[in-house]
Amino acid sequence: MSEEELVQQEKVDQWFQLHANNQNEEANTFYWREIWPWVSQKFVKQCSQYVNKFETLISLVGMSPEPIILTILALKPAEVKFIISPETKKMLDIIVEKANLKPSQYETEKVDSSNIEEVYLSIRKFIGNSDTSKIAIDISGGKKSMVGGAAQAAGYFGCTVFYVDYHEYHKDLRKPIPGTEYLSLLRNPYEIFGELEMDRAQELYRAGDFSAAVEVVSRLLIKAPEIKEARIKKEIFAMYNAWDAYLFEKAQHHATAALGWIEKYKRFNELKETLIEQKEILQKILEQESPWIVLNHYTKAMQYGSRQKYDFAILLLYRTLELLLSLRLKEKYDINASAPDYSAFPNLLEKFNQKVKEIYGRAAKLQNSLPLKIGLMAGITLLSIFDDPIVQNIDLKHVREQADNRNQGILAHGLKPNTKKQFDSMNREFKPIIKRFLKSYFPDESFESLLEKFKPVNLN
Repeated sequence: MSEEELVQQEKVDQWFQLHANNQNEEANTFYWREIWPWVSQKFVKQCSQYVNKFETLISLVGMSPEPIILTILALKPAEVKFIISPETKKMLDIIVEKANLKPSQYETEKVDSSNIEEVYLSIRKFIGNSDTSKIAIDISGGKKSMVGGAAQAAGYFGCTVFYVDYHEYHKDLRKPIPGTEYLSLLRNPYEIFGELEMDRAQELYRAGDFSAAVEVVSRLLIKAPEIKEARIKKEIFAMYNAWDAYLFEKAQHHATAALGWIEKYKRFNELKETLIEQKEILQKILEQESPWIVLNHYTKAMQYGSRQKYDFAILLLYRTLELLLSLRLKEKYDINASAPDYSAFPNLLEKFNQKVKEIYGRAAKLQNSLPLKIGLMAGITLLSIFDDPIVQNIDLKHVREQADNRNQGILAHGLKPNTKKQFDSMNREFKPIIKRFLKSYFPDESFESLLEKFKPVNLN
């Protein structure tokens, strides 16, 4: 490190200390007086190949004036077109002063910073019929929505896009370390526009709309196939989309692809363990392992409930309990729900009819024979007769009421959609049975930890 660099490092340390002592005004004055001259001189020296190459610079103005000023000083354009918002207009004074711009050298266009279309139209207006090879766009200062509009315009009109980047960043101050800034030439504007597309895909993913998230990121990869993050996320989105559709083998395929890209690009390494575990769960479901099938049904029911799709949630919750009961009858009592053989249980019909009377009261319809196929109510009735631990202390009348809610739903036999109240009521009634069933397989794991295994990975 040269003597000059040592001196500047001492000044930077002093600037940090002023901020640490909450002397922010003093720090700001000190920066512009003692540090800025060295920062701007160093930056301009690094950008000599771009001097006077562009006649017009279109600059997005945000809340940080420094990178905008640096680009103007480096490129030395004949004119600057500023795109500002009501919030960032106040930054113009310091930008014009520090960039040594004359009033005749710049003009402004005010936009809504959240409106991509306004930014796009402003740039188109500034470009007019000019030679776009002589126009540069600096996206350093804009918020993401402004950057999106600028990137689209730059890609369409063929303008050069610059961005002031940095090698080191101070997290607390949320600023680059002075002297580490450099001018980055962005050859593909869609890399920046891609951030907006990825944000949109992320929102869809968080909302559980995996199919739409796959579509968005697939379109992005057509425009910018080199975005590594998009390749990984596309496979993860596709994995959960297939899982949602009960296409377990396809979900495994996408999980394998995602892990492959993670390994290749060395990104999202923190997700590997979870994705590997979920891939193994998918295999267990494919192999028809009872607890994992039940857990899969239940978690999907909860996901539909969280998305306010209560008819689907209730159908799946009903099916969860129905499946669980049939599995229990088969595994513990050797009774196949689809073709039951009751010969090992004498006097079962009499006991069954007695339970029917208790459940339905005067509306009870006594049976001449035991069920030829065992559904939810028949299954829980039989387990109650056997005094099975998973249905002990369960009020069968309440279970019947929840079954009626499902039957009256618009996706079953009724004409009205199910409600959140009905879904919550059914979950409250069925959940203890589901938890007891799973406890017999996972005595050392909590119900909550089992459900956690099915949650989509956090991609924030």
